[in-house]
Amino acid sequence: MGDRVKKARSLAQNRSPIQRIFTAITWLVEYVAWIPSALGGIAAVGAAVCWAFVGTGDAYNGTLFWWGMGLSAWTVLTNIMLEVWRHQSRKSERGEASRTRSLLTDALVPIIVDMARMPSKTRRVREIALVRIVSNACASINVALPEGENLRVIVYRIEEKQPDVMQLVSMNHIGRSDKPGKLIDVPSHRGAAIFQMIRLGKSLFVGDIAVSDEPGVERKGKRYGTFISSPIIADGKAYGMLSVDSPSVGSLDENDIVIVDVFAGLLAIAFAEAEKQ
Repeated sequence: MGDRVKKARSLAQNRSPIQRIFTAITWLVEYVAWIPSALGGIAAVGAAVCWAFVGTGDAYNGTLFWWGMGLSAWTVLTNIMLEVWRHQSRKSERGEASRTRSLLTDALVPIIVDMARMPSKTRRVREIALVRIVSNACASINVALPEGENLRVIVYRIEEKQPDVMQLVSMNHIGRSDKPGKLIDVPSHRGAAIFQMIRLGKSLFVGDIAVSDEPGVERKGKRYGTFISSPIIADGKAYGMLSVDSPSVGSLDENDIVIVDVFAGLLAIAFAEAEKQ
């Protein structure tokens, strides 16, 4: 919220007093909406009391009259501001939904086209297509998650390190330059918890690794602060994991899990097709 406040203050510079008042009220409605609502209700009650006792003729009370006028005006102003904000909020939500649909469509079409062509190809050609699909998926997630700051997208593939010991190896990654490490499925390695997550078909979102108690999450020594990981699994067979991370805590949230899951599901189909005999 701090960044938004700074932005609001910056936009308020060089504005007229009326515009600044409007901006301040809008900010209040957005971030502490219960306060204007509560004050509006109190003002309505206060106005009713004033009008009830203002009196007429010799009993007329001018102070109560002006208090009644002021409280009535505040009630009307508050209701108008709340309605304007609700309207703008609904409009913004519709625009955001439309933008997200457009971005996802543009990002997914090339991947789906490649996947549709895979069944008729040889295994070698399917493997080449898989490499291309993985690359496109990594690039597309950066488009589909525009709010993410300095993202790194990684597609891990499960490989055999030695008999009965599997490991997750980065097949491709896009974003920050720090190279992903290998995750090994042995009890003494944090990779064991990650492999368990994959086998269960469970996605994982960690908002802040510094305070996370999730198994397999290292809280120190990492160049990212938040991440989402989704298993690449189809028909009960695990092929790998899709992971998105960012050094900026708060730049990813639970709403982004759906997008990562969609790409992980598509990659699972592509992996399964590529590995068919």
